[in-house]
Amino acid sequence: MAERVYCPNCRELVETKVESRVETYPVKGEDIPVSATVRVCEACGEDIFDENLDERTLALAYEEYRKRKGLLTPQEIRSIRESFGLSQRGLAELLNWGEVTIHRYENGAVQDEAHNSVLLALRDNPQFVLNLLARNGGRLAPREVERVRQRVFELLQVSDETGDGVVRWVVLPKWLSDLAEEKKLNLSQVLQHALRERLGTS
Repeated sequence: MAERVYCPNCRELVETKVESRVETYPVKGEDIPVSATVRVCEACGEDIFDENLDERTLALAYEEYRKRKGLLTPQEIRSIRESFGLSQRGLAELLNWGEVTIHRYENGAVQDEAHNSVLLALRDNPQFVLNLLARNGGRLAPREVERVRQRVFELLQVSDETGDGVVRWVVLPKWLSDLAEEKKLNLSQVLQHALRERLGTS
């Protein structure tokens, strides 16, 4: 990857090369070692700033930090938002966050652990989503509220084709819930079948 670049040390355009080395980058107060690629002057051997290479290395440091902390990736955050059919602004309104916050996270900024927990709950906890709708749904357009509502029914494995479905919360022993998930059972269908059988309805 030879390229002529201005070297501040030599004060002229020089031939350069790219080297790989382990460097430590600070991320949120934690030193993260990464395999960095650095542009070096072939004349004097000094490092030369290369924005593209530095951004790539920083992205690697962020990626390693996320792995260590169990944080969602930018792609996963975007996928959560899109699963609810929301724009960045819509998600920000639902969470009562700034729109710029969602934009930054989806474009590579590292979220703190508190925000990460909220995003995980948004993805995995239908009751949390319903609470958000009750609290912040008025900030959203009606069509956005409906998209979020439909996503909640998907998370619950509930069919709401008639638009009059009712959400009921059932507490199950963890071992039973895990077994049902392992068998890929639709809990809503099982419950409806059991209720019909108990009530003597078809």
